Amino acid sequence: IGFVKVKRLCQSKSMYKFNLDLYRLGIFCKNFIKRNGLKLAMAVQAVGANIMIFIIKNLNDACKMTEIRKQ
Repeated sequence: IGFVKVKRLCQSKSMYKFNLDLYRLGIFCKNFIKRNGLKLAMAVQAVGANIMIFIIKNLNDACKMTEIRKQ
């Protein structure tokens, strides 16, 4: 179970927006994990042809977001 954020390459010039999208993905996954009692979720961020895959893992009172693949 996970979430995906896709942007065109021309929209990737702002690091602030890039980081904000990544933050939002993390928050969406954290809330989904907590609400549904899951152990983990997956997030994918695609900007143009660049794809980053993250696993968000529930660690009791916190969640850890780890990048597992970048193309």
